Amino acid sequence: FFDGKSEMRGHKEWLRIAACVARQECPGHVTTLFALQCALFHLPLGPSLSAYAWFELECGLPASATGYRDQAGSAAEVIAAFQSTLPHVAVAMKSDRGENNGGTSHLRAI
Repeated sequence: FFDGKSEMRGHKEWLRIAACVARQECPGHVTTLFALQCALFHLPLGPSLSAYAWFELECGLPASATGYRDQAGSAAEVIAAFQSTLPHVAVAMKSDRGENNGGTSHLRAI
């Protein structure tokens, strides 16, 4: 994951976490690295979660599905699977508006 991110090589926070992972001072979980990239670029939560859902879907596809972009039926199935995750992203971001909550959205597990 670190090797494929040439645009991040000049980002001092990214380099710091990469060095910690290399020294085995912290685990280099992809979810953490993905979240770090989103935070470093100040990406909004909704699109970041949607992008991560797509990333996970692509990573989870079997090797036989790697050519899905070339097959209209397979592409439609993959896109339909992705679109089915988007309502769950919206639920995860839904804010709880209680008397102690100022109305800001908090990510919650679903």
